Amino acid sequence: MTEKSDLEIIESVVKGKVNDYALLVKRYRDKIFRYVCGYCGSEEDAMEISQDILVAAYASLSKFRGEAKFSTWLFSIMINHCRNHIRKKGRIKKISISDLYDDSGADYEIPDLRGSVEEDLVTSETYKAAMAELLNLPDDYREAVILCDVEEMSYDDISEALSISMSNVKIRIHRGREMLRKRLSDRGYV
Repeated sequence: MTEKSDLEIIESVVKGKVNDYALLVKRYRDKIFRYVCGYCGSEEDAMEISQDILVAAYASLSKFRGEAKFSTWLFSIMINHCRNHIRKKGRIKKISISDLYDDSGADYEIPDLRGSVEEDLVTSETYKAAMAELLNLPDDYREAVILCDVEEMSYDDISEALSISMSNVKIRIHRGREMLRKRLSDRGYV
């Protein structure tokens, strides 16, 4: 049996088979959570916001016209929810590398299957530094970089999701990556 397309699932849900929405939730929940967590910097907030996004998408599903891909439409809802959350909560708390450690000074473990302890330590530290700096990027650049490099969306889809031109997408991704590269270089990671 072939897997149902997003459009087939949407049609089924709109016609009354509401339990089919679980298929869309399963298909997109991890991507939504990753983006929201990267945007907001808090797993607790990300879980709540992700749930809100999926509920809002369900409530608006009958309004989906199919002019764009469902994933693009869903990511537009996701981006708006993240922006609203930040607006309600105030600016994102800037974090330093020391915030990534608990009170005992113990390092959080990030599994790496490459090999040596030295490589593991360097990778773990670099990852933490990159995440800290990603959270400190201006909103416009952070959104574009996460959608491109974490969610692996195409420039076309990013353009639709953010409601900006293709050239603006390219500029934001380029500038965001450059800022991230410079900040990591200044800290000795690149």
